[in-house]
Amino acid sequence: MPEFQEKTQILQKETIAADVFRLTLHAPSIAAAAHPGQFVMLQVSDSLDPLLRRPFSIHQTSAGGNIQILFKAVGKGTAQLGGLNFGDEVDCIGPLGRGFNLQRTGPLCLIGGGMGIAPLYFLAKKLSQNRWRLRS
Repeated sequence: MPEFQEKTQILQKETIAADVFRLTLHAPSIAAAAHPGQFVMLQVSDSLDPLLRRPFSIHQTSAGGNIQILFKAVGKGTAQLGGLNFGDEVDCIGPLGRGFNLQRTGPLCLIGGGMGIAPLYFLAKKLSQNRWRLRS
């Protein structure tokens, strides 16, 4: 699977709950190649602090070339990311990982808790689209 490095721009920042945010990033190459269960690595600062990129599940993609990430600010890196706003740029590598197996048939149950629910929305949307095609 291809992976890309893009300078993404924050198109929208939503506060979902205390210290829980959803960012919409314009990343057309990543959005086009992404599958449910994959993730991106974000560089939250141009400085060396924090040094390492942070991994985030892809919450969903859109046809317009956008990806969304859902996260809770719990440490220095995620707090910095939560402090960014519309128009700010973030360096992004992705999509990474193998993603979920969508070839299963039969009943499915999606279970998640905490921030582990982030990739499940993308999965549910994709499963819904696949099932709709099978019925028509």
